[in-house]
Amino acid sequence: MAKLILPLFLNLFVILGAASPAVPRDSSSCSGQYRCKDNLSGIEICDLHGWHTAATCKNATCIINVGNGIPYCNDP
Repeated sequence: MAKLILPLFLNLFVILGAASPAVPRDSSSCSGQYRCKDNLSGIEICDLHGWHTAATCKNATCIINVGNGIPYCNDP
């Protein structure tokens, strides 16, 4: 049983770790990075002046691409 649970836990940890935003909200060293807005209604980009809206989703559909870590709107 333990042999089954450990790999499952590690896979879940890797997936959630890759999908979570790596840059804190107040970070000043985030230039060129993207993230979903807190309410998942759009995508933000960071530049030298802070975080700004780069795109707006039709609904709360912003998700992170697990393969490359880039957020996108999953609108129908």
